Amino acid sequence: MASKGQTNQFDSVVNSLQFHVFTDNPDSSILPFLKRYLPFLASEPKSAGGGWTIYPPGPVPIPQDGLLSIKVAQHPSLHCKHSGARFDILTQEWIDGLPGIKAMRVWFYFDSKPNAETALKTLTDMFKAVNTKTKEVSQTGLKTVMLYENEAGNWVSAKLILKNKAEGSPEYSILFTYGSDNGDPW
Repeated sequence: MASKGQTNQFDSVVNSLQFHVFTDNPDSSILPFLKRYLPFLASEPKSAGGGWTIYPPGPVPIPQDGLLSIKVAQHPSLHCKHSGARFDILTQEWIDGLPGIKAMRVWFYFDSKPNAETALKTLTDMFKAVNTKTKEVSQTGLKTVMLYENEAGNWVSAKLILKNKAEGSPEYSILFTYGSDNGDPW
């Protein structure tokens, strides 16, 4: 199991890639977006006191899947050439109340393969600098860097996936995501 120091360092890299949305001090490039669509992420949390939700008899409410997304010209934590970034928040939308967060994805876009490969190395090095174990797997059109937060290296914390051009998208993209999420449409 990773030590607390390693986990905090790993989390600091993840937080920087995810625009610091869970640090009570989100990046200014996405703050207006958060204030409008996810206000609970735009400021310091207020003490709610906790509690239970009791649903009336009848059918159990079923949430709808949602996707909130914002594009930025440059990602504030990627200090190499890229043509933009996109931050996706996959949500569970309820009839009443605020949405819940299912997953988050960060996409980085590139006009050329050398820029994408440089960025993949830069991002991988950011994680290696905080003692994250990595394993690279290549397939046709994909290069995946598995990120293992755990010292034993038996649990995938996150992934960096370099993808070749998809129809209607920039030449190359890198997806930063957690666990089994491969960025597939749903």
